[in-house]
Amino acid sequence: MGDDFGISRRTLLRGSLGLVATVGVVGACSAAEEDGPKKRATAWTFDGSVYGELTVDGGTVYVATVGPDLLHALDAGTGDTRWSAKGGESTGTEPDVVTVAGGTAFRVSQDGLVHAYRTSDGKRLWRTGPLVEEGEPDRPFVLGSVLCVQLRARTDDDGKMLEPGVVCGIDTGSGRVLWRSDASWLFTPDPKRGVLFKETPDGVAACDPATGRVRWHVAAARGEYSPSFALGPDAVLLVSGPKGNTRLYAYDAADGTPRWNVPALDGTITATPDGGTAYLHDGRGHLHAHATADGRRTWTATTAPHARDEVVPYTGTVLLSSGDQYNGEDGRSIGDDRPGYVLAHSALTGRQLWRQDREQPSWTLPVPVGRLALVGHDTAWWAYDIATGEPQWRVPCDGALADDPVVRDGMLYGPDTEGVRAVRL
Repeated sequence: MGDDFGISRRTLLRGSLGLVATVGVVGACSAAEEDGPKKRATAWTFDGSVYGELTVDGGTVYVATVGPDLLHALDAGTGDTRWSAKGGESTGTEPDVVTVAGGTAFRVSQDGLVHAYRTSDGKRLWRTGPLVEEGEPDRPFVLGSVLCVQLRARTDDDGKMLEPGVVCGIDTGSGRVLWRSDASWLFTPDPKRGVLFKETPDGVAACDPATGRVRWHVAAARGEYSPSFALGPDAVLLVSGPKGNTRLYAYDAADGTPRWNVPALDGTITATPDGGTAYLHDGRGHLHAHATADGRRTWTATTAPHARDEVVPYTGTVLLSSGDQYNGEDGRSIGDDRPGYVLAHSALTGRQLWRQDREQPSWTLPVPVGRLALVGHDTAWWAYDIATGEPQWRVPCDGALADDPVVRDGMLYGPDTEGVRAVRL
């Protein structure tokens, strides 16, 4: 549901590839960037064509590049290349994604191939596929001894399907496909209970990852957009229903037993880590908080139009950032640079605590770490003080920001179209 109200970061990046290659506009630094907060020195950099997510595990940064199509394992502390391995035949329009488990790195490519590499030396253990001719891979995950993979269906601008997608379970040891089904708007693991949540024709199902069979199922009334879903520590939360008559439902995460349902905003759900609160945000300026014990709405707030519909709860605050396309309060476009903003609201009352407006768009959600919120603007990572909103420092990049930064063990790893920047926090 996160991409229904605007252009996703990945979609916009795909549309920018030709711009980067031909005129270099996306990678150029603006005057406003030069007037920003002090620059933070990088601990190391890695040069390569990166158009997707990073994976950091066990002191290693895994990054997939295109032209050439390689998976690189980098030392997280120094950036030195430990090994590089050949992948699929990516065109660069859909970034490959990687997950790591049990000493194996699993890579899913848009050409429908799945590769398994030994993390110690990069030796390829097996290759499976192609599962589809072409698709957009979601980040895979491992449940038990099963690698769960999704390649989304490829469609044209009018929504007509060009290539079907797939969800499947693959044996992590051999690469054998155990089961497969149609692609889903929902692809969420529940490691605690060992189930995969996915879409069914009439709702949401908790599936056995080894067989794909449905363990339990709940119905979801379809509306204008796909239902919104969130998984808490002990509850499944679902917003569904036709526009103007949507409801928030809570089900027991173990067996799907209904708990309660209440009228609710047609928005995206974000549950707090402790599961006590669910936030609904519609990306058009409306934010509601609900107590998950009984569904009671505790407060409502006005944010700003054209914000990302996901929010980030963190230490008494709710952090938001503008979407890739930003317009003014009256809905009209402001300039050619698509200005952006970052917001913080009180988690207790919903009151706006601060707002920072930027001349550069916000490419990412805020990533909280300690007292800082990290946000990607144009061609730089910015750090904001969560208490005051004041910018603290920035890390300029050579290209367009490729995805959210990853923070591990006091280091920020930020992917951009020209490589990776590592910064000590």
